[in-house]
Amino acid sequence: MTKSKSAHRYDDSQGPTTDRIISQLVGAGTSVGANYVEADDSVSKKAFLKCIGTCKKEARETKHFPRMAVRVVPELKTGARKVWLEARELHLIFAKIWRSGKGE
Repeated sequence: MTKSKSAHRYDDSQGPTTDRIISQLVGAGTSVGANYVEADDSVSKKAFLKCIGTCKKEARETKHFPRMAVRVVPELKTGARKVWLEARELHLIFAKIWRSGKGE
């Protein structure tokens, strides 16, 4: 049984390994956004930098999962590369914000 082409491009034979990687990717990726919202609403510089630091960490973690997905399903390489590049860009942005805030 194959999943919908619009949702996933892998065969169910990949099973729990692929599902776990996807859930980890979604979890880390959505955590970046949630922590950014929390940073935006923070009431102190210390709280802001803590949340931005978490964003940075989660964006870095998000880069890991597309690489693992490609190991399991090599056909995902093109799409995974786009996700990895986006996560890299976010990681660099949050790292710069965090370093700038720490330097003041």
